[in-house]
This record gives sequence, C-alpha cells and structure tokens, in this order.
Amino acid sequence: LLADDGVIFVSIDDNEQHHLRMLMDEIFGETNFRNIISVARVKKNTRENKGVRALNRGYNFILIYAKSSTGVFNPPTIYQEKGVRWHAFDAPGETSTAYELFGMLPPKGRHWMYSKERSDELISNGRLRPNPRTGKPQYLLDASNSTALDTNWTDMQEYDTRFNFPNGEKNVKLIERIIGMIDDKDALVLDSFAGSGTTAHAVLALNNEDSGNRKFILVECEDYADSITAERVRRVINGVPAARDKALKDGLGGSFTYCELGEPIEAESMLTGEALPTYSALAAYLIHTATGASVGQSALTPQNPDGLFYTFDETAFYMLYKPDLEWLCSNAGMLTAERADRIAAAVSESAAKRAIVFAPGKYIGQRDLTARRITFCQLPYEMRRAAGAL
Repeated sequence: LLADDGVIFVSIDDNEQHHLRMLMDEIFGETNFRNIISVARVKKNTRENKGVRALNRGYNFILIYAKSSTGVFNPPTIYQEKGVRWHAFDAPGETSTAYELFGMLPPKGRHWMYSKERSDELISNGRLRPNPRTGKPQYLLDASNSTALDTNWTDMQEYDTRFNFPNGEKNVKLIERIIGMIDDKDALVLDSFAGSGTTAHAVLALNNEDSGNRKFILVECEDYADSITAERVRRVINGVPAARDKALKDGLGGSFTYCELGEPIEAESMLTGEALPTYSALAAYLIHTATGASVGQSALTPQNPDGLFYTFDETAFYMLYKPDLEWLCSNAGMLTAERADRIAAAVSESAAKRAIVFAPGKYIGQRDLTARRITFCQLPYEMRRAAGAL
C-alpha cells in the first residue's frame, strides 16, 4: 500500500529491533533504509537508570524505510546533507506585498517568509528552490534550527512509544514530530493499527499548526473502532472542553468518513451456497469493482422486475439475483430474449448508452446481446468482467 515516493516508520523496542531490521531489509531492500531514531523512555538523570542507559536499554526505536531511493524527505535522505535540511517557505498570516515564487502565490492565509529581494538573494545563493516533487518554494535551513536531523531523541521521555498510555494510546507529540519530518503538507498518512486514533489526532494538530492539508486513513479491526477510535477523532475535530491546550479545547477542525467493511464476497462460497450475500451487498461490490465508486448498500435495490439497480456514466447496471441457491439454479434468474428486449428498450429511452447485466445464466447469445448494447456477466464467475466492459 505504500506509494512509490512513500516512507514508513515502525516503532519497536530493543528486544526485537534486530529482527525487524532484517525483515524490513528483505522487504524494502537495504538501500532503502533511511535511518533509525532512538527515543528515550526513561528519565535522564535518575540514579537507578544510569546503568540501564549505559547499556542503551532505556530506549525504543523508530526504523525508517522508503519504498524507493526517492523518498519524501528533502534531500531524498534527510541525513544525507549533514547539518542542513530543506524547509517550507510559507508562514502564517497574509501581507499586502504578496509576490510570486516559481510561478505561484503563497497559500491562502499564508505569506512567503522573506521579502522579494531577500528571496531573490536566496535563490541566487542556491538556498531557495522549488520542491522537486511539489514545486512549492523551500529553503535550506541550518541544522541548529531543525529537529528533523536529530536521531537521538533524549529530550522526549514524555513521548514514550511504548503502549503504556490509557487505552493503549501512543503519544500525540511523538507521532506529530514524526509526521512533521515529511516535507509535504499534503501527505497522506496511513495507520493500519489505529488503536485510540492518536495518528489522526497528530495529523489534525499538525494541520492546525501549519495550515497543512494532510489526510489520514485509520484501520482498526477491534469492536471499539467506532466508540473509541472514531469518537476520539470526532472530539478532537469539534473540541475537548476539558483540554488544557487551547487549540484542542476549541477543536482542531477537519472532517473524516467512518466506514465499516461489508460482508465478504467470494465466488467459491457463492457456488456452494455457504455464503450468499444480500442483493444490496453484492450490488455494492459489483459497482465498486466495475467503476471504483463506493455506493451505500441502502441505495442499491432492484428498481424494476428486470433488475435495474444503478446507473453510472451512461451505463445502466442490471442484476438478476436472490440469496437463494434454489432460485439461482432455476429459470427465474436467467437472462432471456424477452428480458433483453425490455432492457434494450429501456436503455434506448434513457440517457444510458449501454447496459451490463449480471445473472446466473442466459438463454440468448452474446452476439444478439451486443446488437442490443448489452454486456452479460455471469454470476459468480464474471463479477470482475464488468470493469473491462466500460
């Protein structure tokens, strides 16, 4: 699922770090290892921890790999140019002296960090350039002002990566700092083990701080996905009255869509009758497979006796189906010449230019169906064929 220009961060403790490193090398290749961050998980100066820290057992680790040699860091490996990093060139607030840089104006509600004269000087010195991926202006920042190059986060004991927070929560500031290392305010962040929704919280907080447009995808398979994971995101967006942080108290803004997986659709299970999906569930699956669209199941029911259930981009979708093995084996679900004539007539009278018909079988040849602008897809064998017919 990782984009070609994507980067992955994996947190782990010292017990399995060496095993994870070998696994990641095998998957992504040794050349795509970027670096490893050590995060202190014990207080610095306590006497009882001095021996532990001397053996480096007081740390968790964050391994960083990219999909390819051209990751989202700038430079491609952020540790490649020791002492410098490229940073976004816009800042909060608007000015009356807005000017174009590399063919673009500052984002709404923002301004370029320096005057045009200063910007021209930075360009001539090679310290201001368009981002190689996005074209947005970025400038070379001294490492003394940067935290992204620091791979030993001893100042972040409170950012402990162990799952010892309430409800197994990871610390927001740690995730926010990690995401902030990516030089892309439009980044898409995936957390496939969402837990209590910390990653979404961090993305929304970072967007609130720098006017970014980052997006998140959370995946959670436990039964608390709605009551805890999604509920936390709702509260973070709308505001948490008891929060000490003013931005969080007022609400960080943003939006998200909460989705649940439907029942699995498997051709083999349909053939045996062990798992016959409902009409609406199968219809939603077929539409998504054919068009890529996600349509609510409640909107997908047969609109007439011939099975019209959806129209998309001049294509009318029909399905003859009932979750009943005996019915599916009978003549009731067959596409006949009479049905084909009615479907063809309906298509010619509508804005649609063709029809795709899903059914267990047919009593009419495809040549005759083609003449009627109808493509037949047999259930369950050809559930994916419709995509090629469009």
